[in-house]
Amino acid sequence: MADSRRLTKYFTPPYRLGPLSPEVDEILLRSAGPELHRACAAMVDSWGANARGSARVTIRILAVAGGNAWVAYRCDSRVPQFENQYSERLATFSAKRGAIQFIDLAAPDDTRETLYHVALANTVKLLGAESAAAFEVFAVNSSPHGGHANHAMRDRISENRYVIIANSAAMTKIALSLVTRSVRPGAGPGAPADGGQNIGPNIGEDNGRDNEANDDSNVASQAGLRFGHDLAGHLTAVNVYHQDRSPGLESHYGLTHYDWNRTTLTFEVAVPVTLPPVPLLRQHRRPLAN
Repeated sequence: MADSRRLTKYFTPPYRLGPLSPEVDEILLRSAGPELHRACAAMVDSWGANARGSARVTIRILAVAGGNAWVAYRCDSRVPQFENQYSERLATFSAKRGAIQFIDLAAPDDTRETLYHVALANTVKLLGAESAAAFEVFAVNSSPHGGHANHAMRDRISENRYVIIANSAAMTKIALSLVTRSVRPGAGPGAPADGGQNIGPNIGEDNGRDNEANDDSNVASQAGLRFGHDLAGHLTAVNVYHQDRSPGLESHYGLTHYDWNRTTLTFEVAVPVTLPPVPLLRQHRRPLAN
């Protein structure tokens, strides 16, 4: 409880931007538990003899809202040759619950070798949620060896994802997770979705030879997002315009509409509405004067 009070006071407005105080940094690292540090060490040790024993966990604050904080725990190596290789886990500190909760960003097809880079897209307002934020997540399956991560990554699929997370007094959960760009194996994971931010710019770089990631033939799917809001600025709907491609086949286009459900704190796929046909008699009516 003492740690919770210190964190709540620290993140209560006006929050001061800049490096974390040593006390807050220590509390956040200690409160994450030993499992995070063991998992980080196991991941870095798997990179080969040069990386073994060099794991470290660091913290950065992505956003602060009303005493709550969105935190990225970064696992990487102290060895310079692995400076561009890391994975991040997203967590939230809830002042009301006095707890830190980690968010599982894994998709069904992700493996233990999947690395995640997390960037804040923006904070959002959701009816029924105490606070909410959207994140751009860059995920790539990677198993680097001997420091040659770029070469290993060419044979892995990479994805850009848009993830909205809602936080209430009772829970924190993923409200919506969408793949905005998926690149086939062999393409290199460099390019983000249209209009997005490349949050993994160093992955796949190899003196320009991985620029083939920008080739449309390597893109398995991509999506554009449009948002609906009410008059108070609450996010109420998300329209997803997506394009899916299969090798040698024509592209498939589609539109999926998601509506916000404040009871479940999730965006749910809306049932398509079929409009009735326009009566033929209306064609013979006189047009309105104005």
